[in-house]
Amino acid sequence: MMNWLLTLSAALIFLGRGILYYFYDAPVRAILWNEEVMGPFISFFGLTSWTEYAIHSSTDAFCQKASLAVSLLFLLSSVFILFQKKWHSQKMMIIPFISWLILTVFVGLSWQSKDLMAAQLIEHGIQILVPFLWMVAHCRQLKMSGQALTVFLKVATSLTFIGHGLYALNIYPTPGPFIDMVIEILGVNENQARFILKIMGSLDVICSIGIWFRRFLMPSLIFMIPWGMATSLARPLSHPQVFEQVDTFLRWMPELIFRLPHGLVPLIIWYAAGHIKSRKLAGNKLVSHHG
Repeated sequence: MMNWLLTLSAALIFLGRGILYYFYDAPVRAILWNEEVMGPFISFFGLTSWTEYAIHSSTDAFCQKASLAVSLLFLLSSVFILFQKKWHSQKMMIIPFISWLILTVFVGLSWQSKDLMAAQLIEHGIQILVPFLWMVAHCRQLKMSGQALTVFLKVATSLTFIGHGLYALNIYPTPGPFIDMVIEILGVNENQARFILKIMGSLDVICSIGIWFRRFLMPSLIFMIPWGMATSLARPLSHPQVFEQVDTFLRWMPELIFRLPHGLVPLIIWYAAGHIKSRKLAGNKLVSHHG
């Protein structure tokens, strides 16, 4: 079950983003239209001036093709992850690996656009670490114990929930969409929405710490599993037209898909904790039987 949930989580991250980038551009323009990044390459090869490059119609066409290529690569990665056992080829692992590198760059660009705010980076803990951990767990040359995997999944979960919590607590400015989602779904006013977010943000941070203590692990996960799912569902549910307008559906359902691991990863940790407990109980029974 743990391996299946990890596989599903990694696949959903690429599937959701692949669908989103297919219908809405991937953030490739943040790289290809960035003078600091592309300027030195253009100067080195002497192709043209930066201004000519930026306004040329072929540049925009290339950006569109690059965005399409990224979306298809992500979709292929999700299929490979789901059916990896049937491919029987470790060489094909390069597909999700390249996708993971691109996703990491996109997260870095998002972090840069938010003035390098810590919360913006760490909230992507699950999005970045889960595909990487799946690759490590399924690479024959690398071996990772179940205990080590669980520790890294805890790290990813803590980072994501703390990042969300810092935004919800307004330690970093609470994003407008957070407030809008609460208002739309619960029918409250802005002040009430901010109050609710602060309560949930506090629980985010508390439970992110709680999962590192055996006594508080299960209570923390009891909150994190449904709350992670709820925050994923909130994306489409906060838009009443999601099932009426195709554009709205295609914009927000992928957000639901690639955020579902925010609830699935705590569920993996739950199963891991239950598995360890079962093994200990079985060991104790065996000792008492022989005694």
